[in-house]
Amino acid sequence: MYVDFVTEYMFTTQSPEEPSLFFTGQASEETRAVARESRGPILESAGHIAIATAGITFMGMTAFAMPYAFLAYAGFASIYTVGRDHLDHIGAPSWLKAGVDAVGILTGSAFVREDLRTIFDPNTSMNRRLSTIGSLGFNLGFGGAQVSGLRNAWKSKQIARSIRGASSIDEVENILHGYAQRITGLDNVTVTIDDTARHLYRPLGTREIIIPSRFVNQRGLAGRFLHETQHIAQEFRNGRSATTQLLRWSASVMPESGMPLSHIPYFIINSVPGYVFNPVEVAAQVAGFRSYSLNFLPSVVLRLTQSLAPPRGLSCQINRDLPCRG
Repeated sequence: MYVDFVTEYMFTTQSPEEPSLFFTGQASEETRAVARESRGPILESAGHIAIATAGITFMGMTAFAMPYAFLAYAGFASIYTVGRDHLDHIGAPSWLKAGVDAVGILTGSAFVREDLRTIFDPNTSMNRRLSTIGSLGFNLGFGGAQVSGLRNAWKSKQIARSIRGASSIDEVENILHGYAQRITGLDNVTVTIDDTARHLYRPLGTREIIIPSRFVNQRGLAGRFLHETQHIAQEFRNGRSATTQLLRWSASVMPESGMPLSHIPYFIINSVPGYVFNPVEVAAQVAGFRSYSLNFLPSVVLRLTQSLAPPRGLSCQINRDLPCRG
């Protein structure tokens, strides 16, 4: 490190009568070059620390916003890890281990297992351990958020079939209103189909879902509808201040209407942490997996990176969990 180098130089190469060249400004070019090179490890360590901090933060947000789903996924990942290690210990047949690996890849639990093995490996460097802690945080955070959304994801096709059988817009509105009440467990939830609305959205702090009339015949309506009902349940049924703050955060970066081109770079920068890596949005995206949103990006990038980056002990093509599907 740079500090170690300076200390060694000052106390081993300078006589008591000579002032340090670092303080006289007479250091040689060679000395300065060595000092510049020593900054590389410092920057590398800072990068690993940043990854660890981001992963732990994301995991913490998920745990506070949806603790039961987070604990359920953490428990499942723990059972998978212990069970998969046991198969190695008893020398189970390769076909059985391959089948268990497939389940682990689909659920992300295989990556949790790999992260734990790397963290507790005594031969792992400190920088590698730090970045792996961040990876573990992202894996557990995404897993918990996905479990939260999966509770309602299966209803997407059921809603779509009900809508297709409706004979009028009023009937569609009544069908969706009934689903909204049953899914959220709340009585005063309203669904409004509006001819003037440009986007399907829910105004923050309300129990109303506004649907443009042109969306009624679109294939993604059921998914988008489930997305918003998930947010109503998060805000009013869960009743946690952490969840409310995360919803406000995502609403602040995701506009309800269009934006000028000059604002797009600012939106992209702010939407990455505020919307794409926001646990309440990830959960809502899983619930309405037929809808299309930016939440596909982190899951795809995370899973592809895990699957393809050496030296992980896994070999797979693409993790085909719900958030990765269009």
